Amino acid sequence: MIISYKANMAGPYHIEAGLPCQDSFAIREGRDSYIIAAVADGLGSELYSDIGSAVAASTAVDYCAERISEGMSFDDIKKIMNNAMVHAYKAVLSRAEQDTNAPDEYDTTLCLCAYNGEHLYYGQSGDSGIVVLLQSGEYRRVTTQQRDEDGCVFPLCWGPDKWEFGYLENSVSSVMLMTDGVFEQVCPPVMRGKEIDINIPLARKFMDRFDCNEELVTALESAAYRYLENYPRNLLDDDKTVVVIINTANPAKVMPETYYAVPNWKALREEAEKKLVVPDDTVASDDIADDIAPVTFEDQHEAIIQEDKEDMSTDSASHVDLDHADKDNDEVKKNDLPINFLEPT
Repeated sequence: MIISYKANMAGPYHIEAGLPCQDSFAIREGRDSYIIAAVADGLGSELYSDIGSAVAASTAVDYCAERISEGMSFDDIKKIMNNAMVHAYKAVLSRAEQDTNAPDEYDTTLCLCAYNGEHLYYGQSGDSGIVVLLQSGEYRRVTTQQRDEDGCVFPLCWGPDKWEFGYLENSVSSVMLMTDGVFEQVCPPVMRGKEIDINIPLARKFMDRFDCNEELVTALESAAYRYLENYPRNLLDDDKTVVVIINTANPAKVMPETYYAVPNWKALREEAEKKLVVPDDTVASDDIADDIAPVTFEDQHEAIIQEDKEDMSTDSASHVDLDHADKDNDEVKKNDLPINFLEPT
């Protein structure tokens, strides 16, 4: 049985500024056994990006749900996903025209997937992301954040030259889609390039829920919402969105206990500090250490399912985000979009 749950809310920064949540999501049962899902993150610098993200996510999911079916090759599904993203952007442009506003004010990212309980296909535009739990028990980061060297994101409007598509041959037990704020807690920048580049204890709290059923999904969803709502602001000030899909009939194997250990944040911090090159006449090394030192906090013990008293709390550690983007998440300046961008393939 495939179940799903989600959580979506404005971050503290947007709440205080009186701004709407610019994250959106969509999830729908497709043909055969497929579940189609997407998350989208409207650019904070754009006035109507909350509308753009909602239009993009729902349009892409609807398009794929009506067309993807069992027996299709990756090339077939890739073509559908590419066209879904084209149609999503056309829908955003149409909404901007309907509202008589500039299209740039609706800019958004889009992360899309199709999952049939075993195989995962995905499309990526921007810096949201996907992590999977394989049937083998391994957690795997699927997508790459699309940003330039200054940390500015490439949104959906950049077109197929920037979009990425792929699939996993391995059997997938659960999938989690996240907008960038949550994604960087689960896949901390300080862990990039490591053999294990995922904060597995945190991912596990969301994804290893094979004892859940339809009756308990509401409780799980409510607890996930509370957990993200109460997540320490000094770690995550952005809007927060997760969509989790789990095949309870295809549970992941249990790995050795060491696999689930909390990352050694102190060692990761020290290694990161050594890589910093600072001119002698600028910032003192002690100041740098203060800037990137990890913040610790206590477990929150938010109950996920009251019957088993499990929790989705964070561990007493945090990670260092060495390449944090500005809150506004400004996009790279758009000059030349690809020819025929708006024509489905």
